[in-house]
Amino acid sequence: PSLHRDGITNPALQPEVFQGVQPLAAIATSGDACLRWLAAEPPNLERARLAAGRIVDDANRAGKVVARVREHMRGEAAQTKEMSLNDAVTESVALAQSEIDRNEIALRLDLADALPPILGDPVQLQQVLGNLILNAVEAMEDLPASRRSLDLRTWLDDTAVRLCVKDAGIGASEDNLPLLFDAFWTTKKGGTGMGLAICRTIVEAHGGEIRASLPGPVGMEIHVSLPARAGL
Repeated sequence: PSLHRDGITNPALQPEVFQGVQPLAAIATSGDACLRWLAAEPPNLERARLAAGRIVDDANRAGKVVARVREHMRGEAAQTKEMSLNDAVTESVALAQSEIDRNEIALRLDLADALPPILGDPVQLQQVLGNLILNAVEAMEDLPASRRSLDLRTWLDDTAVRLCVKDAGIGASEDNLPLLFDAFWTTKKGGTGMGLAICRTIVEAHGGEIRASLPGPVGMEIHVSLPARAGL
């Protein structure tokens, strides 16, 4: 049966909370790795140092998420600024790297050189990208490791900067494609049907579009289009 991968199952339906779980989980993973390297005979200090560095980086990311939640609670406007979509993709991949590695997924990045910047809220757009990446990971859980692949590609199309997130997972039926971004629509056990709906809200608030397509008998592609910075 076709399933909708909605990604966010937190009953609070806060994308910031969901995104905050990613660096916290990464901190725990890196902490465990650091302890293992220190307990080895002899201790592998270089590997432990690298793990400790990842802990610091992920703690800083978690701090940014918490600060963003506070701003939303106070009703403050989104903090838009000129930013790179490629940088947002790279950051989101780093947040999800532990899940990508744990699921033995072959990751391929094809990020276009010299993309013009976009105007956006980096934290909100990372929420979208992180959600799409983790949805794709989850869609391939039941596949043999040899068939799990995740492709992220960016390119410039006229005045829009575009991203495609492609997985080799369970896909969906053509009839369900128009429903994927509807709030509360899901066939996923325990799902809320809010993940992709929130993604659409954020993308459209940035003047962009998001849609799904089926590249073949298996898998799914999610396409995100955002306006390039005017005058560049």
